[in-house]
Amino acid sequence: MNKKNDYKLLRFSFVLFCLLSLFACSSDDSTDDDVETEEEYIVIDRDEVVLLEGTDVDETTLGFAEGNVEVQLVEIDGTEYYQVYTSNQISLPVDYDMGPWCAYDVDDDTDEEGGIWIDNEHGEVYQVTYDFLDTTVNELYSDSDEDDAYWDAMIDGDNVNYTNSRYLCINAAVAVVEEEYWSQCVECLPEYFEDETIEEAYYFPVTPVKLDQPSDIQGTQGIALNGVIFDGSAPVDDIISYYTIAAFDDAGGHINPFVGYHYHTNTGLTYGFDEDDDHRFIGYALDGYKIYEHDETLTDLDDCNGHDDDDLGYHYHISDAATNENLPCFYGQTATTGGGR
Repeated sequence: MNKKNDYKLLRFSFVLFCLLSLFACSSDDSTDDDVETEEEYIVIDRDEVVLLEGTDVDETTLGFAEGNVEVQLVEIDGTEYYQVYTSNQISLPVDYDMGPWCAYDVDDDTDEEGGIWIDNEHGEVYQVTYDFLDTTVNELYSDSDEDDAYWDAMIDGDNVNYTNSRYLCINAAVAVVEEEYWSQCVECLPEYFEDETIEEAYYFPVTPVKLDQPSDIQGTQGIALNGVIFDGSAPVDDIISYYTIAAFDDAGGHINPFVGYHYHTNTGLTYGFDEDDDHRFIGYALDGYKIYEHDETLTDLDDCNGHDDDDLGYHYHISDAATNENLPCFYGQTATTGGGR
């Protein structure tokens, strides 16, 4: 199959993956012809985006790490938005190295040598060690001798079967995984895509608009201050149905061929800074409200993990890592280009 057909197959797999996982990943296709105002969100036709005079915005004035995103001020249907460009080439962690993800062999049995796995059904975060892949996955996900056989096939003696090439990565990190790619720890390394540019533009309002009721999130939830996107929940049930573990690094991120490095959860390692003694600012939700790190001591959060503060106004606190989500919902109006919010 030629590269063009390969790409078409990947795009089809990605679209199906998004549908199966309630748009847990982001597509860059924009198919809407008009701007339609809805109660919860507006749909953007990118041809209608108007760049305003003096359009370039210094990303650091919004708190983003210098050089990790490109920001422009735009107008859409009379409303001002920040247009934020992210890319796998620049939107990367600034205070830690990506990975590790999978344990590779029997010697990889400490917390430092593998990443994490989120079992949100049981509310647990596990370290992806050799022992976890050899034993714990059977205990968690095996209901039959057939299940045992598939999970056992992830281990080959003292070694772990994992996606140790770009080819294996792109065939295992899709919605429908052929059986020959089952029984693997799935990781996609940065070098697999270092010669490719995966980029997207996201929009959030300069002045957030609070809704009367929260709205469900489908797709990207926000942008971290290092430019890495806060994505939707990982489709754990789909992943384990193919007897695979798509490990996250200790920051809650991993890489796929469609959006590059992204977060499905947050463990407190991502770039941010303290705005005061009690609030560490880490990013923006796509409704324009700020996101702060998780704080288990708070008792007044609403259904979207948000609350009002005398100094900061309305803002969110990111979810606990074990929930396999960054935010449960939006309380502000969002904008979408048609590929999911």
